[in-house]
Amino acid sequence: MKQILLLLCGFLLPAICNAEFYWHTSKIKAVYPLADGNFVLYFENESSDCPGQSSPKYHYVSVGESGVTQEGSEKIYSAALSAAMANKQVRINFDGSQPNCFINRLIIDF
Repeated sequence: MKQILLLLCGFLLPAICNAEFYWHTSKIKAVYPLADGNFVLYFENESSDCPGQSSPKYHYVSVGESGVTQEGSEKIYSAALSAAMANKQVRINFDGSQPNCFINRLIIDF
């Protein structure tokens, strides 16, 4: 069991160490569900810390990326829809080390 944990840490630690997490604040411009169950958010004000080349810049929420679980993804999706419908500003935390700018949490500002 100890060997399995060490092996997992050897694979997971580099991914965590290479991540560059940033905060971004804006209102949501669109929620874009994907066929695989993941989804994309893009914002009224784009983040300069997201290296993505799309216009507008897409921020992905994907199970298995940046520590997001299926339950976490569902809660982020629900919160994003609520914020968009209420025209509220959100704060997201995302990994800016890759062009998909994977989100791992979202806060609605009331």
